[in-house]
Order: sequence, then structure tokens, then C-alpha cells
Amino acid sequence: MSSFFGPTISGKRARSAESKEAEALLAQAIAIATAQGAHLLALRATVDLARLWLAADRGDEARRRLAQALAALDPTCNDIDVREARELIDAAR
Repeated sequence: MSSFFGPTISGKRARSAESKEAEALLAQAIAIATAQGAHLLALRATVDLARLWLAADRGDEARRRLAQALAALDPTCNDIDVREARELIDAAR
């Protein structure tokens, strides 16, 4: 019986490790882009991070982080990345 469940447990651990690594890399990308004043690039990385969090039922965190990233941009900006971020905020509710 344990051999049947073994791969599933290992698979979950691998996905969890991959998600944590992806989260760390995206956080680093956001920090670098923000430090360089590249707010649109920071938003793109934040959108990817939010997708990762939404898949892990972390919608509140995703909404907060997206709102922060959007606040750094001109409110009249209607770029495709901005629209996508707004759609994700709505989806996270």
C-alpha cells in the first residue's frame, strides 16, 4: 500500500519545493525591478507570483501584493499588464 502512495507524496513534495523556489525567484525579481524603478516589470513578476499564490489558495496575499504593485503605477495606465493584474484581483475575491 505504501508503494502506491509513495510517488504521490514525493510528487507533492517536489511540487511544493518547486513552488517555494519559484516564489523566492519571483520575490527577488520584484525587489530588483522595484529598486531599479521598473514598476511595470515588477508588476509582471507580481502577476506571476499572484497566479502561484492563487493556485495555492493564498488569494488574500495575491490581492494585497497586486494592489501594492498597481499603486506604484500611474492610475491612468491601461497597459495589458495592468488589466491582467486587475482581473486577477477580481478573481482572487
